[in-house]
Amino acid sequence: MKGKGAEVHAWSVSFLTGSDSPSHSTRKECVFLTDGIDLGQLQHEVELRYSAGGRNVDILEIKALGPIGNCKT
Repeated sequence: MKGKGAEVHAWSVSFLTGSDSPSHSTRKECVFLTDGIDLGQLQHEVELRYSAGGRNVDILEIKALGPIGNCKT
């Protein structure tokens, strides 16, 4: 029997990626889906994904877009 999984949430994340200098950084905004609410894990995933090649990542804002359903296990 399959049980109800964790609730899936959508998040809008704004961040700068690139160098230490704001004039040489790129502002990005992406939507991420997570199973449950763990902002620490979300921040860690954003930093891992966008810091490749030694680039800096500075998260500016995380906005909750709300629950969008359930994750099946």
